[in-house]
Amino acid sequence: MNTLMQKCATLLAVGAACLCATLRAEEAIQQKAGALIAKQDMVQLAQLCEQVLRPGAEKERTELCKAIIAHVGREDVPPVVKGELLTLLGRFGKAESVDFLAGLLPHADPLFHTRAVLALQTIPSEEAAAALRKALAGAVEPERRAALLHALALRGDRASLPQFTKDAASANDAVRTAALLGIARVADEPANALFKAGMKQGPETARREATNAYVLHADRLAKVGKKQEALGICHELLGESGYAKAAALLGMARAGGAAETKAILENLKGAERSVIAVTGNVFDYIPSSGQVVAAVCESVETADPAFKVRLIEVLARYADPAGLATVLEAVNDANPAVRAAAVSALGRFDDKRAADALVAALAGGKETAAALGAVEMSPMKSALADGLIAALPDISGPRRVALVQALRACPADKAVPVLLKAAEDADGVVRSEVFLALRRIGAPSAYPRLVERLAEEPSEQVQSVGVTALAALGARIKDPSGRTAPVLARLAAGGSPGRPALLLLLSRVSGEATQEPGLKFVREALGAQDEKLRRAAIEAMAGWPDPEPVMDELLGASKKEPESALGVLALRAYCKQIGALVEKRNAAVREKRLSPDDAQKEIVRRCTLGMEIALQPAEKVGFLSHLGQQPHPDGLKLVAGHLDDPKVKKEAIQAAWNIATALHKTHPDAVKPVLEKIKAATEDKQWRSRVEQLLKAMEAHK
Repeated sequence: MNTLMQKCATLLAVGAACLCATLRAEEAIQQKAGALIAKQDMVQLAQLCEQVLRPGAEKERTELCKAIIAHVGREDVPPVVKGELLTLLGRFGKAESVDFLAGLLPHADPLFHTRAVLALQTIPSEEAAAALRKALAGAVEPERRAALLHALALRGDRASLPQFTKDAASANDAVRTAALLGIARVADEPANALFKAGMKQGPETARREATNAYVLHADRLAKVGKKQEALGICHELLGESGYAKAAALLGMARAGGAAETKAILENLKGAERSVIAVTGNVFDYIPSSGQVVAAVCESVETADPAFKVRLIEVLARYADPAGLATVLEAVNDANPAVRAAAVSALGRFDDKRAADALVAALAGGKETAAALGAVEMSPMKSALADGLIAALPDISGPRRVALVQALRACPADKAVPVLLKAAEDADGVVRSEVFLALRRIGAPSAYPRLVERLAEEPSEQVQSVGVTALAALGARIKDPSGRTAPVLARLAAGGSPGRPALLLLLSRVSGEATQEPGLKFVREALGAQDEKLRRAAIEAMAGWPDPEPVMDELLGASKKEPESALGVLALRAYCKQIGALVEKRNAAVREKRLSPDDAQKEIVRRCTLGMEIALQPAEKVGFLSHLGQQPHPDGLKLVAGHLDDPKVKKEAIQAAWNIATALHKTHPDAVKPVLEKIKAATEDKQWRSRVEQLLKAMEAHK
C-alpha cells in the first residue's frame, strides 16, 4: 500500500513539475513578446513567431498570439505597430485570434479594418470565413464591401457564391470586380453573362480585371470537367484585342492543350505585338509532340519577323529534332533578329548538326553574341570543341577571338592544349582571351607554362588580364610553394618584358609562409631605374599579404620623392597597409598576445609618420580615417591638429568625434578641449548640437 502511495505521489510530482515547466515556457514567451513589442522590433518578433510553429509548440503559439492581441488593445502601442501585429496574427494566428479580429472589422480606422480583413483572409478556419461573411452582410461602404468580397474570393469561399453573384451587378467598380473574382474562383457552372457585363463597365483597369476573372472562370470550368464551356469562353474572347485576346490564348492552351495548337497559331499570326509577346507563355502549357512541332514549323514559313522570333523560341524550348531543320534554315534569314533567335536556339538541341552550325556561325562572324550564349548552354560541348579546334587555324581577327571565347565552355581536356598554344598568338586580344579562358577551365598543371607566357608578354593590357587570371588559377594549387616557385624562378632568370606583371602576381599568390623569397625581388625593383618596375614594386607591396615587411619600404619610397606620382602611390599603398596592420593587431589583441593600448599606439605612430609626408588632402583623409578608429589620446591630439585645415576639416571632425565619444569617460581632460575646438570649427547645427550634448553629459558625469 505504501509502495502504491509512493508511486502516486511520484507521478503527481512529475506531472506538477511538467505543468510548471509548461507554464513557465508559456509565460516566458509572453514576456519575450512583450519586450520585443515594447522595442518595436517586429523582425525579432516575427522570428519568434516562426519558432513556435515547430511541432509540439502549439500552446506556445497560442500564448504568443494572445500576447499580441493584448498589445493591440493597449493605448501605449503606436498604431503603426498595431498594424504590424495584426499582420502577424494573420500569418500565425488560428481559432484563438478570430473573435478578436472579427471585433475589429467595424473599426472606424481603415488601418485596423484592412489588417483585420487580411488576417481573417489567411487564417484557415471556417470561423474566420464566417466572420468575414457576417461583416459583409452589414457592410455598406463600397470600399469595405470590396475588401471583404476580395478576401472571401481569395479564400475560395463557396458559401459566398450567392453574395458574389448579387454583387457582380454592382455599379461600384471595386465591388463588382471583387465579386467577379469570387465567382471565377468558386463557381462550377458558367456565369458568362455576368463577366460579359463586367467587361463593358468602368475604366480600363476594371474591364481588365473582369477579363482576368472571365479567363480564370474558364480555367475553373476546365478543372471541373467542363472543357467545352471553358473553350467557348476563350474563343469568345478571341474577338477582343490586346490584353483580352492574349488572356484568351493562354486560357485556350490551359483548357485545350495540343488540340488547340492550330487555332492558337492562326490567332497569333498578324496579331498585335502585345499579343505575340505571350507566344512562349502560351506554349508553356502545350507539351511537345510531333503534331505540335510540325504546326509551329509550318507557321514559321509564313510568319512576319516578330512572330517568327517567338516561334523559333518555342522550337528552342521543345528542342525536338523535328524542329531543327526549321531553325537551321532561319540561321540564314534576312532579318537579324530572326537570325539571332535561330543561332541562340541551336544551343538547345542535342544534335551534331546544331553544333556544326554554331561553329560555322562563330567562324563566319554571324550573330556572335547569340552564338557564344548558345555554346554555353549547348549539350554538345565535346562536338563543339572538335569543331572549334578544327576551325581555329584558318581564322583570324575578331572571329578568332570568338572561337577562343567559345572554347571556355568546352571540355578542358580538349580545349586547354589548344588554348596554351594560342597564348602565343600574334593578336593581343586573342592572348587576353586565352588567359581568361584558362582562368575558367585551366588545370593547375598549366600554371607554370602560363607564368612563362606572362613573363614574355609585351602588352601591359594583356599582362593585367594575365595577372588576374593566374592569381585565380594559382588559388587552385593546394601547395602554397607551388604558386610562388614558378614566379620566383622566372624572376631569378633575369629581365623580361613581363617582369612588372610577375611582381604583381607574386603579391597575389604569396602567403605569409611563402613571402620572404619574393620580398628580395620586390625590394630590388623598388630601387630600380626603370619606372615601370618601381611602380610594379609599389603596387605589389600595396597588396602584400603581410604589411609589416613592406611598410617601411613604402614610407621610404614616398619620402624620397613625395611630390612625384610614384611617391604619392607609395604613400597610398602605405596607408592601405595600415588597414591590414590594424586587422593583424586586432587579431593579436583578441588572442591576448598584445595589449589594446600597445596596438593603438602603433597605429597612431604609423599614421603620424604618414601624415608628416602627406601633401594632398586625399592622402591625409586616408590617415584620418584610420585614426578615427583608434580610441587613443595620442590619436585624438593628432587629429585635433587638422580641425583648422579647411581641406580635411569634415573628415577631421568625424575622426575627432569618433575618438572623443570613446574616450570622454576615461580621458575627459583630453576630450573636452577637442570638443570645444570641433564646436568652434563647424557651423553645422547638427554637429554643434551633438557636441553640446556630449559636453553636458560629461559635466553631469563629474
